[in-house]
Amino acid sequence: MHQISSSLSLFWKIFLPIFTLVFLGLGMVIFWFGDVENNGPGQLLVNRIIFTGLFFILAFVFYRTLIQIKRIDMDDQFVYVSNYFKTAKYTFDQIEKIEEKSFLHRKIVSFYLNGKGAFGRKILFVPDRVRYEHFFKKHEVLSNLYTTV
Repeated sequence: MHQISSSLSLFWKIFLPIFTLVFLGLGMVIFWFGDVENNGPGQLLVNRIIFTGLFFILAFVFYRTLIQIKRIDMDDQFVYVSNYFKTAKYTFDQIEKIEEKSFLHRKIVSFYLNGKGAFGRKILFVPDRVRYEHFFKKHEVLSNLYTTV
């Protein structure tokens, strides 16, 4: 079994959203419940609104993007998809198509399954550049499903 997804997937999926939201959450709590009236009540209200809005906007963006990233392992017959808590196993026949997109100079790959799987029909992951390309060159079945967007 070979890990195809990047080792940074754990960082993108768990650490970055948690640390960012904890930092913004603490700032929001300080501005709402702390005694920080240095710049006047008008500026305090602006800071409260900014931190609260930024917190909820980033929470929504993280949920829709980074938290959806999965870890992908493959062998000669199966694709193993993990969200770091549970793992699902799919055959190559269950993959309808594979799309690759570029986002902030990083590849994002999407597997589309024929039917709904344990993590939904669309599975996102950030590939490791070397292992991903090597594995796809070696397996012609996967190369036929591949499209670049």
